Amino acid sequence: QKAMAAKSSYVNSLDAEAKRRYCEKLSSVGLSTTDDPYLPANVGKYANDMTTWPKIEYGNIFGYFITRPGVYTQEQLLSWKQMDAFNYFQAGHVRTVFSYRFGPGKKMVVLKAKVNPSQRSPNETLEAWIIAKEDGEIISTHCTCMAG
Repeated sequence: QKAMAAKSSYVNSLDAEAKRRYCEKLSSVGLSTTDDPYLPANVGKYANDMTTWPKIEYGNIFGYFITRPGVYTQEQLLSWKQMDAFNYFQAGHVRTVFSYRFGPGKKMVVLKAKVNPSQRSPNETLEAWIIAKEDGEIISTHCTCMAG
């Protein structure tokens, strides 16, 4: 009998369709639920070290949101300083960002952070992650917020 792979409490809280999509995000870059950024057992893999971050620039972010279906229009992204997300970042809603390099040559990076929600108590936090290539190309993103 095959042992069931460990899953984070976040993954276990998802309905079947959301769980499938989440696991697809991980597997698209060669990760499994045992590599889940939300799994407490993986905390030791992550470093608080900006030198390990990929070189993500505005163009990488713009490209990610424009080339994938989403809620932002090209006009909104071009006026990024007026967007709430930038203001929340400036106001300290993003806490410490941790990184984990993986894959052949460690050229893929997971960046994860706890974030303060915009509409609720600052004592309540959400968790977000992105997976990017070393050159800054964003491959996938996720948040424990309702929008995922």
